[in-house]
Amino acid sequence: MLSVTAQGQTKKEVKNDLIVIDSKEKAEKHKVDNQKWEIELVELNDTDSDIPKKLTKLKKGQSKRIKVNREKYHYKLIEKAQESEFRASYIYLNGSELSKKQIDSLRPLIIEKYKSGVSFGELVEKYNMDGNSKKGDLGWFKTATMVPEFENAVRKHKKGDVFLVNVDSRKWYYVVLKTYTDRINNKLTLIKIKEQ
Repeated sequence: MLSVTAQGQTKKEVKNDLIVIDSKEKAEKHKVDNQKWEIELVELNDTDSDIPKKLTKLKKGQSKRIKVNREKYHYKLIEKAQESEFRASYIYLNGSELSKKQIDSLRPLIIEKYKSGVSFGELVEKYNMDGNSKKGDLGWFKTATMVPEFENAVRKHKKGDVFLVNVDSRKWYYVVLKTYTDRINNKLTLIKIKEQ
């Protein structure tokens, strides 16, 4: 996220300026040419809870004036791109501390306990070997944020599946529960200009 802070411009000036800004490059040039104005290039996801709903409904090239407290800002959507997101919980077994034979005998036991009714959270507390304090929950993660072996395995499964993931090169071994159906969110790139 890039920002320059200064005075701002009138409503009319902002509206006129937004007409010609239709790319990141033009937004950056506008910031350089108008350093006394408060201009930001912002990237948001339409799944963010704090993003104004008015912005998520914009189409490329459209703009919207939004009042925040006593300040007025104009936003224009420059780009909209779709991103896949995934969510799972995991139990990590450290191959540097346990032998592969120990891991291979432990993982089926964990899955058996889960299938017999022990909650995944309880199993995380008992078996997980890293510092995840959220009962193994990763939260939503985007493409290319996890090691490929992990991400590819999560992609291939559906909500409710319990499966194994091996990252042999790092000696990382997992029991994974896919907790949500994959979702698509829109990544929004907007120029934000403060009205004086």
